[in-house]
Amino acid sequence: MSFFAIKTTLAVLLLAAGLTAAISMLTLMGKPQKRMSVSALMKLHRTAGYVFVGLLVVLAVMGVRYLAAAGDNLALRGVLHWTLAVALILILALKLAIVRTFKQFVKFAPILGMTVITMALLVAAISAGFFAITRREAPAAEGGRPHTEAVQPATEAALLAGDPKSGETLFASNCSNCHNSDSTESKIGPGLAGLFERAELPSSGKPVTRENVRAQIVTPVGNMPSFQSYISDEGLTDLLAYIETL
Repeated sequence: MSFFAIKTTLAVLLLAAGLTAAISMLTLMGKPQKRMSVSALMKLHRTAGYVFVGLLVVLAVMGVRYLAAAGDNLALRGVLHWTLAVALILILALKLAIVRTFKQFVKFAPILGMTVITMALLVAAISAGFFAITRREAPAAEGGRPHTEAVQPATEAALLAGDPKSGETLFASNCSNCHNSDSTESKIGPGLAGLFERAELPSSGKPVTRENVRAQIVTPVGNMPSFQSYISDEGLTDLLAYIETL
């Protein structure tokens, strides 16, 4: 299972736990006739809350790993995602501090709890919405059209040229943190060994051609950051030449 598949699974479980905690809290506070006893609802709320916190810690560690690999290449969507995630963690920490230590402010705990789950849903919606849109638009790019106006189709000469040795240097400095070059095993992104022997690209599902690999590097589908501003056209050609040798 790939890094992003694991992260997506954990995120779904996180939302399920958060919604369970929120619904049980709302039921305790506002529903006169309850199908479960008060003690059972409180236990459910507490258990779901612990699961939510545990999954959030795991996802945060995975996110820090991705952030370290992306560095200055983090896209605007990634910056927004991280800003909301950090705010969520801080609000959750404040809620836990009130519940555990500063009980005189416990009346604010439900508001903070609802804020946490709302922000979790917002973070998930941003990522899921972006992924759905990019996946839907991917087939349009298969006919040779760019994802955006900024991506120009590579010329035939550019697709055939390139210096693999220079490309290897570029791969080591820009790609090796996220991709294995000597295996198909996922790191943060998929392993690239034998990429040009495969039928389709792992992220976009497009046919494996130099032009499609180039488009994935410049305007990527999925969570991969764009390297359009960091690698020149000549560098991209060298990088493609190296990836083709893997």
